[in-house]
Amino acid sequence: MGLFNQNYNKPGKGVRKDEPEKKGAALYWELFARKWRSYLLLNILYAITCIPALLFYFFIVAGLMPGDNLAEEISLATMIAGFMVIFFAGSPFKSGFIYVLRNFVRQQHAWTVGDFLEKTRKNFGQSLIAFFVDLLVSTCFLFAIKFYLTVSVTGVWMSILLGIVIVVMVMYAMMQSFIWCMMVTFELKLWTIYKNSFLLSMATIPVNIISIVIRIAMAAAIFVSTIVAYISLAVFFLSASGLLEQMLAYPTIKKFMLTKTEEEALDNENSLDDIEWDNSTEGQND
Repeated sequence: MGLFNQNYNKPGKGVRKDEPEKKGAALYWELFARKWRSYLLLNILYAITCIPALLFYFFIVAGLMPGDNLAEEISLATMIAGFMVIFFAGSPFKSGFIYVLRNFVRQQHAWTVGDFLEKTRKNFGQSLIAFFVDLLVSTCFLFAIKFYLTVSVTGVWMSILLGIVIVVMVMYAMMQSFIWCMMVTFELKLWTIYKNSFLLSMATIPVNIISIVIRIAMAAAIFVSTIVAYISLAVFFLSASGLLEQMLAYPTIKKFMLTKTEEEALDNENSLDDIEWDNSTEGQND
């Protein structure tokens, strides 16, 4: 039980300067293995805050299914609810969750509990609005898909409309990779965050779709049974999926939005407050 005897306020040993740079799957597994206790703790913290959204989606999905097999309905509702939490609204605490994962992707230290709570507090206003926007938009997706699946047999146009809804849903899912990372990196208006997230998602469509497919495959592998799904979501999957998402989001944001001065400031969190984020980023963000 050495996990619970760890000192999470002690920085890790980091990376040697002469160590070859890893990419892709090798980097992913190195990042996860290096701080697996932190990912586990972060996952548990975030999973607790996701319970209300998980229950909300579960009852929405269960209400949309008119089947007679209760066991199958519960299993399907659990699976879809889990997918919605992973790809859309999870919790207003997601800003703190993403901040820690962003720092891990940058191979920079973060206090797992302290920064999770502090960055959530700092960004709670925008986080709460974004959370309810995600709930509203994703719930509309569920109802639209249910409607068009029901009436698609009546004509080609209904099938086309269903296809459009699915494309828009995928596009919105791709934006999620950037919305929260941008929120904890810059001080921008929420509208600007959504606009920039859309532009960045369009600029990274191939790799973004690959990332979503991999995360769907990872999620599908754990949704074998209700018990496995709940345990996996609570123990490790949210962090594992979020890490993969931020390995796409942060390098893209760094490439298109961060100046050299801002990147250096992120290396030294103490100097972040000295930067005029709105003045230095708004122009290039547009």
